[in-house]
Amino acid sequence: MRCNQDESRCPKCGATRKSEDTECLTCGIVFEKYKLFMEKQRALAEKSDKEKKIKTPLLEKISGILFALAILNMLAFAVITSVIGGDAISGKIEDGRYYVSNRGKYTEVSQSVYTFSRIHIYSVVLMYALLFCAAGIRALTKSPEENQ
Repeated sequence: MRCNQDESRCPKCGATRKSEDTECLTCGIVFEKYKLFMEKQRALAEKSDKEKKIKTPLLEKISGILFALAILNMLAFAVITSVIGGDAISGKIEDGRYYVSNRGKYTEVSQSVYTFSRIHIYSVVLMYALLFCAAGIRALTKSPEENQ
C-alpha cells in the first residue's frame, strides 16, 4: 500500500479529510505515523533489492562453476572408462589382480588405475549431487520476472 498522493483523502480508507486533520475520523489512522511507516517500508524494500543484486551474481557464478565442474567430470569419466576398459565399481579384485569392467567384460589394470577409477566414480556421484544443488541455486536466485 502506498501513501496516497491525494492529501485530501485518507490513505487507508479513502475518506475525505481536512488538511489540518492529524488522524482519520473514519478509520482512526494517524497520518504522520502512517507516513513514517510507509517511508520505512520503502527504505527496507530498497535495501532488500540492493542485497539481492549483490548476492545473486555470486550465487549464479558459484552455481555455474558447479555445473561446469559436474559436466566436465562426467565427460572425463566417460572418456577414461572407455580408455581403460570399464570402471572399478563393476570390476573386481581377484588373486591380487585388479580388473575394471564394462558390460561384463573384465580388463586387468594396475592397482593405481583401479584405485583411481574407484575414486573417480565416487567423485562423479558427488558431482551429480552438486549438479542438483547448482540447479536449485539457479532456480532460487531467479527473480520472478525471469521465471515468467
